[in-house]
Formats: sequence, structure tokens, C-alpha cells
Amino acid sequence: MIGKIANDCGCPARGRLVRSTDAVRLARSACAPACALGRHRHDQARIVLTFGGAFETRYDGLSLSAGAGDALFRPQFEEHRDVYTARVVCLSVAPARADTGWRDLGTAPFIAQRDEFPDLSRDLFLEMNRVDLVSSLAIDAISAEVAALLFRHNASDESRTRWLTQVRERLEDEWAAPPSLRSLARDAGREATYVATAFKKAYRKSIGEYVRERRLGRARALLADRSIGLADIAQRCGFVDQSHFTRHFKRRFSIAPGAYRVRGEKARAAQRV
Repeated sequence: MIGKIANDCGCPARGRLVRSTDAVRLARSACAPACALGRHRHDQARIVLTFGGAFETRYDGLSLSAGAGDALFRPQFEEHRDVYTARVVCLSVAPARADTGWRDLGTAPFIAQRDEFPDLSRDLFLEMNRVDLVSSLAIDAISAEVAALLFRHNASDESRTRWLTQVRERLEDEWAAPPSLRSLARDAGREATYVATAFKKAYRKSIGEYVRERRLGRARALLADRSIGLADIAQRCGFVDQSHFTRHFKRRFSIAPGAYRVRGEKARAAQRV
């Protein structure tokens, strides 16, 4: 958190309001600034709607910032810690029974912004304070609309293009020491196997193949510098050793790196004549 150090005070317990129907369980929480809720997890997946303020939720290898009007999906059983940078009022929506949970809707946390979320959040809050015969039906209907919008947004072409681009850009930046698939999935807010499948579909090669292509491309450029030995190139480009580098280079370019270097030198010498 920027600024003051947050203390694990557990302040969301203050001012808590709960309402349950046959389908969902709502909980409204008011959280004080410069406080935090220590590492914990939920037995049920849930959606957190933020009315005002901002907070940061921290999972292993992933930090998400939620502000007013945002909807945050929390998968079940994933440990996290929440840090409140300002006074925050949230409304969480969870399925009422374990056997009707949202397990199939995702296993990684993510945040979505939709124009409809502020109005739907307000409507939910108003309905949870009513006790007439229609309020339970209204709560179930609004909650279902929120969930549908959230997961439709997450599966949209625009959203998929954005997070896939972010995955590719991170691999471009960190090709020498690439992040794990789990870390990439955390950043993307997606399940790991889905990230791997979607990446291969979009770029026509697996994540491992993509990283190896970047390493081999860099190695090929370094071969033009005679002062750098093959073992050094292998190390700089993330290969286990020279033989590992040679094997993959030859498989990709149908020529050993040493021979490629000689061929390049002959070509450059011919151009100077």
C-alpha cells in the first residue's frame, strides 16, 4: 500500500449487514482506511462490488486494485490479503449453497468494469434492506445479472485480446528468465490451462515455444559478434549449456551455431570486396 503501513485489524466485521435468499448470500461491509484484513480464504466463490473508496487485494504473485463501480471475482479457497487505502464500502455476493457455487466460472481472481455495475450495486443494496415479498426475487435476479455481466465481460473478445497481449508483452520483457505459467495466469486473471490454450490458439505456438523463439533470435544476433563465445551466448540467452543451445539452434535453423557464425562472416567479407 502507498503511504501508511496497514495493520491487520479485521475492520470489515464492523457495520456488517447480511441478507440471504434461497440462491445467494449478500454481505455489506464498511472498511476503515489504512487497515487490512490478514490472509484468509473463502469456502465459496464470490463477487465483490465496490461502492466507494479503493482497496487492494493481494494473492500470491498477483495484486489487484478495486475502485468504485468495479466488480471483483474471488475464486473459492484462494488465500489473499486485503489492504484498504481509503474508507471502502463493499457488497459481496456469494451462492447460498456449496453445491450451486460458481466453481466452473473461474479459478483465478479478476476485476471487471461495466457501466451497469454501479446501478446494479445500488439496486442490490436497496433490495437487501427491504423485507417485502418481492425483495428476495429481486435480489436473485439482480445477482444473476451481475454474475452474467461479469463473466461475459471476462470472456469477451476485447478482454481476451487485452490480457493475451499483456501475457505476450511480459514474455517479451522476461524471455531470458521467463515467469511461470502460474504467475502469467495470476497476472491475466485466468486459469493456467486456459492461458496456455488461448495463447497457443492466438499465436500459433505454445508459451514455451514462443520464449524459445525469442531466445534463439537473440542468440542468432549475438553470433555476429565474434568476441562472444558460444558458451557465453548460451548462458546469456537462458539455455542450460552450450550443447542445449546448439541442439535447439540446429533444430530451428537446420545449422549449428558455429557454422552459422562462419557463414555469416563469409557473407559479410564478400560484401566488403
